[in-house]
Amino acid sequence: MLLIVAKSFELESGLLDLSITAEDVRSVVNDAVATLKYLVEQREPEIFSSGGKLGPDSPSYHYYSLLLGTEMTRQISAAASISVISTHLLAVRHNLTVGQVSLMLPQINTENTVLGSECPTPLPPTSCSPSRFRTLDGTCNNPDQPRWGAANTPFLRLLPAWYRDGVTEPRGSLSGDDLPSAARISRVAHSGSAVSHAHTSLLVPMWAHYLSQDLSRPIVSLGVRGERVRTVNSNNSWYGV
Repeated sequence: MLLIVAKSFELESGLLDLSITAEDVRSVVNDAVATLKYLVEQREPEIFSSGGKLGPDSPSYHYYSLLLGTEMTRQISAAASISVISTHLLAVRHNLTVGQVSLMLPQINTENTVLGSECPTPLPPTSCSPSRFRTLDGTCNNPDQPRWGAANTPFLRLLPAWYRDGVTEPRGSLSGDDLPSAARISRVAHSGSAVSHAHTSLLVPMWAHYLSQDLSRPIVSLGVRGERVRTVNSNNSWYGV
């Protein structure tokens, strides 16, 4: 799979030649942990003290209560943050190409770092007992693979990630320009007069929207003390949604 994809993106010279040692990996992971610690212990309190904290008088405060994560989701989030920061550091310090970051870094061994026990996320064993109804967290939908599609499990990726910078920046066009927004694509694709369907009604897209919200429902980011975060508007001032 990797070789096929790499070939399709026309491998840059020396793509498969990464001179990254185990010490390099430990170094960037330790630096990433320090960065995350700074964000949590210093930057986060600064944000909340400047008005970035929601109060019980805001509807958003109570809505967020429906989207709170668990200790497992917080551990997954922390490991993901460390992984992203580490990837950025490796890319910058070793002047890696987008292809090297996207295709080769995922194969780097992190066992001897703090990520060793968290990435990939360890999943508890699950046994499936006969039941009339499906579970709320999605476990045992497939009795042979009980964790497939369950809460706190990663989605299957059919192709390697391909970001503009190899890490988090949204991909661009082949010319290097930004891709058109989803709103623009929707307007162009769905322009023209409405045509009634012979077999379906508006209940179908509403049902699809309900499913998409359920599958992609974001976990709200909380402060270390459980604070809810306000949103920033275009004027860089805080407001509750």
